[in-house]
Amino acid sequence: MRSMTPPTVLLDRSFLAALADPAHPDGARAESTYRELVERYRRNERRLRARADHLSEVAPAGEVRQQLFAPVETIHVAGQHHRAARRLELPVEVDHDTALTLVVLRRERIAEVATFAPELAEFDLQTLP
Repeated sequence: MRSMTPPTVLLDRSFLAALADPAHPDGARAESTYRELVERYRRNERRLRARADHLSEVAPAGEVRQQLFAPVETIHVAGQHHRAARRLELPVEVDHDTALTLVVLRRERIAEVATFAPELAEFDLQTLP
């Protein structure tokens, strides 16, 4: 029997930052959502991914990265992603980082995002929490 790859949830910078910082105002909501996502990951119901640059910024290599974010796979952002983000035509204006995230979501076929960034709510995405 073949195992199917479960749907992916992208953990964006705002979510990762809230999760990594115990004093963050959204920390409790991030922790609760992440616990649920990790349980779904363990049951092979969700795949957890984050942009490599966001993960490195929020949790540089070390204990936090190895323990807290162990189930999170990285998505490396290449020059072609940056070029596509600059060419992106959107109904609302967003900064380059948000455009880059939208490009990654489209290219990786990800429709679910764990985020506290209000600008992502403008798009046809399922957002958590």
